Amino acid sequence: MHGFEISRGNTVIALEREGFIIDDIIVSTPEQENNFESSNGLMGRYLMHSSHTFTSIEVKLSYEGDYDLDFPLLRDKLYGLVSDTKPFYIRGKWMKYPKVEAELPGETTGSMKFDAPEYESGKRFYVIRTGSSTIEKIALRGEGSITFETAALPYSESVYTTMDINNNGINYDGKWSYGMGLFIKGVDEYGNDKTYTWQYKHTTSPFTIFNAGDVAITSKRMYRKIKITLGQSTSKLQLKDDSGRIFEINRAMYSGDVILIDGPFITVNGMNAVHQTNRVIPYIYKGDNKFELIGATSFTIEFDFRYYYGSADIERIQSSSSGTTIFRDVTPPAAPSVDEINLGANKFTGVTEEGAIVTVTYPDGTKVTTVGGLNGAFSVNNNKTLTSGQNITFTATDTAGNISAVTTKTVRGYMYTAPVVDSFNKTNNTLTVSNLPLTSPSAPRYLMCAVYRGTNYVVGNAELINSNPLNITLNLGDYVPADGDVVNLWIESTGADDLSPVTKYTIRLTEQTALNQWRSSNKDYSSTINSGGRKQFTENFTVIGNPEQYVNVKSQGDDLIVNGGAGSQKYYELSGFKPNTTYTLSYNITWTDTTAGLHTHAWGVGLLPDSAKGSRQKFTFTTNSLGKFGYGNGATMDSIPSHYLNYMNESVENNVVTYSKITINEGTVDMGYSAGTLTEV
Repeated sequence: MHGFEISRGNTVIALEREGFIIDDIIVSTPEQENNFESSNGLMGRYLMHSSHTFTSIEVKLSYEGDYDLDFPLLRDKLYGLVSDTKPFYIRGKWMKYPKVEAELPGETTGSMKFDAPEYESGKRFYVIRTGSSTIEKIALRGEGSITFETAALPYSESVYTTMDINNNGINYDGKWSYGMGLFIKGVDEYGNDKTYTWQYKHTTSPFTIFNAGDVAITSKRMYRKIKITLGQSTSKLQLKDDSGRIFEINRAMYSGDVILIDGPFITVNGMNAVHQTNRVIPYIYKGDNKFELIGATSFTIEFDFRYYYGSADIERIQSSSSGTTIFRDVTPPAAPSVDEINLGANKFTGVTEEGAIVTVTYPDGTKVTTVGGLNGAFSVNNNKTLTSGQNITFTATDTAGNISAVTTKTVRGYMYTAPVVDSFNKTNNTLTVSNLPLTSPSAPRYLMCAVYRGTNYVVGNAELINSNPLNITLNLGDYVPADGDVVNLWIESTGADDLSPVTKYTIRLTEQTALNQWRSSNKDYSSTINSGGRKQFTENFTVIGNPEQYVNVKSQGDDLIVNGGAGSQKYYELSGFKPNTTYTLSYNITWTDTTAGLHTHAWGVGLLPDSAKGSRQKFTFTTNSLGKFGYGNGATMDSIPSHYLNYMNESVENNVVTYSKITINEGTVDMGYSAGTLTEV
């Protein structure tokens, strides 16, 4: 007779004690899904990925009754015990052996005697019943089977954790058992006798952590808690695992602080600290694992995890003759070979070890990954705007977790300078564009055109460059040009790589009908403009400071250049205009910050996306009864954004914003640029 136990929390149900006979417990191998890649003309196929999905456990059982009525009663009881819609744990039990006594002919020694079943091991499965089951009635006996499937990981796990071993040792009392990979005595790699004591709490580095399971602890869904209690202060802490992966946390930490890695969660003294780490979780492979704690010498570190069984790591199989000798692939793959990267590249290509994971790291720390395919070739899409001189790094991680050396590629400049718009013919909507490379049959070049109205894409086209200059028409489909539409122009190759910067040309269908009331100036205020300072650039433009926040402002003709510190904000005042009159202030804007995201606040407009760099912007304002607008119009230091000349995101330092071809005209339309008159200030 066998036994079978169902449990959740503190509730434990043993089916053999509920009147059921456990005839057999059949555990399958984990269901395995293999994904292959093949190529026309090449023999065979390449395994891209293989994973385990679930394990099936079939329990064959029976029961006997004294009356026919016992059958449905026991059947319904069984169905109720195993049909919970929430997962639970199961453990199997086996008897050691039946006690059998010989009988002579005509002699009776009594019924066969069975010892009480014992736990088959210190393992359990987390399961839920699958499908439907039918119990067959045979006379006064019911027979059938119930099938369970794992509900999370497809492996069995140790009931208890490693800290139980650390605190209480190994006792074969139902907690731990033979067949769990735990050795008490054996021989070392030299054939000498050795007694094993597994420690999961350490105070010196480096140290060894033993994983008795078949499965490496790599998934965040596996139970794994790493607790570090500091005995000193530090600003940076690293934990290096056996494969070379490094967990790192950067922040001020003090004696008594507790850093806890619990699955995907990382906390310091119970507060979330994931954002202060590199998000690399240490792996614990089968067998001995050497760990090293870097950044502190006074500490206590505890590893509490379960052992998982059912997926042997062949490269770390334990030798039966040497007890714990471990064989594992520890050779890292060669560093990836990466093709040159040009500005405008929309993908990165190269060669690595077949099946290796290639990790691409941008300068801002963003990472993307791909897998080396047949013959190791890889390609990963680039969705970021590159700048010349940026360094992008590549590493390869093989299937054993070994990480290669780093390959660094520096982004090269554009092959060509930006196209130049010579003129726009409003009669036939034709642009004349120069500064173009001549094409060739072996290396064709295209002038790409994309028209935007505000931030919305309207229409686009590609023209083969067969002359310089080149006339291109904007009469595309149903598109009708409108005043203020922005035409983006750049040079591209057949492979869709951008070969030049983008030229942004703003269509002007209305003529300049009013004088530009902006005044040119060449003043330079590079010192701090604080709350007590007002710096007047022209008769109608003044910059107003803010406490302890620097801003460097200078004017070069009709250009205004603003360099602000992180988190700084400056205000302005426009004066000397007609009272109670509506004006439009327009300008071209560009900036130096290359960090992706909304970091640049445009004068009177608000935050601009990266795609607006190089565009023309405008805002409309109405003066008060004194002919003023802005901070001097009654606004406060916490005023609406339209009163900001400059507002820098906290994460951006020294973002130089240039406003060029500034114009101020009455009305609500940008009349286009014409030079302003020189200031008398």
